[in-house]
Amino acid sequence: MHRVGVIPFVVNSDPAGSDPYGVRMLLVTSRARGRWVFPKGRRNNGEAQVTTAEREAFEEAGVGGNILADFAMTAVVTRKISDEHIERMPVTYFPLRVGKIADEWPEREMRRRRWFTIDAALKNVDRTDVGKVVALFADVWPWLIADCDDDAGEDVS
Repeated sequence: MHRVGVIPFVVNSDPAGSDPYGVRMLLVTSRARGRWVFPKGRRNNGEAQVTTAEREAFEEAGVGGNILADFAMTAVVTRKISDEHIERMPVTYFPLRVGKIADEWPEREMRRRRWFTIDAALKNVDRTDVGKVVALFADVWPWLIADCDDDAGEDVS
């Protein structure tokens, strides 16, 4: 079944320039194994993909902001069902420039959230499929930043 996810990010105003991309992305831990992943989930009946992405961002990570729908990217990810069965599913991820960060959110007790640079995210994700999504995001980053509204988002560096 097709899922919808979100890649929450903020533009980093690091004056030292230690981050070549100038961005931080938010990952959350999976409920089952505690691995770093992007928020994602199933669409409700009749729900638009962008609405699903916004809902999952809040439910799993406690964030909201500006979805950049023109930059949706789809990747096949895996999920271990049992020792014998691994499920493959397409997930369409929408970049979300974070503008709001909640102290309380529905899955706060089930997940941790952490900001990563792109390079740090690539080093900390366990699954190659999540790493591919990080790499896709890095590839389109120059166009994403050009498309971002300067007033949107929050600097959390």
